[in-house]
Amino acid sequence: MNNVITIIGKNSNLYRCLDMSILKDNFNLVELSHKDVNELELIYNPVIFSYSKNIYENAEFMKIVLSKVRGKIIYISSIATLIVNSLKTYNYPNVKYKAEEFILSDKNNLVLRIGIVEDLINVESHYHGEIKVSNCRDITLAIKNGFTNENMVGIQYATSKKLIRGNLIFRFIYAFQTLTLKVSPILFFFFRPLDFVYKMFGYYNYGYTFLANKF
Repeated sequence: MNNVITIIGKNSNLYRCLDMSILKDNFNLVELSHKDVNELELIYNPVIFSYSKNIYENAEFMKIVLSKVRGKIIYISSIATLIVNSLKTYNYPNVKYKAEEFILSDKNNLVLRIGIVEDLINVESHYHGEIKVSNCRDITLAIKNGFTNENMVGIQYATSKKLIRGNLIFRFIYAFQTLTLKVSPILFFFFRPLDFVYKMFGYYNYGYTFLANKF
């Protein structure tokens, strides 16, 4: 079953934007929703997309997959995990980081960290500064390479850096964020209520996303 890839999370927005022709030309695809996992005895070469924002539910799901897997696991993670060692106050990075730990308990598995997906959001309109971006074609190619290259294991990135010049408001927000982060990551977190204001202005480079782009 080495030529089989099992997609877990077929309904995710990210999976829907991937270029499936790249994979279908090389593998037989089995597409599952997360709830289908419990009905299977064996899962071959799974690619796991986001499951739950609850760290315990997510961990239990990873345990179930690990107990049934045959072959290599590729887990689609996030650059958000870069902040965990410096600041553990955000839920999403912790959830993804814990899932990474489960997947990497087998040294033959692959964690693929991605950035802001340009195919899903207009980064030019909503960001300022140097950001880590990904696109759906590169993510698909990374998945393909993960299964064709046995040495592609551990933590890998499907990202590139992009410098964006936002409007005057965005530049002011970015400067304020940079200043508070320079004083203390904890102080930066205390200003979290301002994230709602930033979003009202259409500015999305805030919270753990801003931190991950900085680290």
